[in-house]
Amino acid sequence: MDFDYLTIGVLTVSMTKYTQNIIKDFPELITGTASTPTAYHLFKIRHRGEAKLLPESQGIAFHHTVAQLLFYQLELGETYKRQ
Repeated sequence: MDFDYLTIGVLTVSMTKYTQNIIKDFPELITGTASTPTAYHLFKIRHRGEAKLLPESQGIAFHHTVAQLLFYQLELGETYKRQ
């Protein structure tokens, strides 16, 4: 987080660099956008024989990125609650 005290009596908090680092550090190229994170296939349950697990390194990177995004969302939510 970046804290800006340039204006007297005003504190501005920014997470722009944090967000840029999440995207930059993600090991795969992000090429698309979505208006909503929901899609039908997210709710499809695969049986054990059909499921394909991620390779360990890709799984670790995925979970790391999800944890960063959850932290970001938590901080963003707290910011809006304070306003």
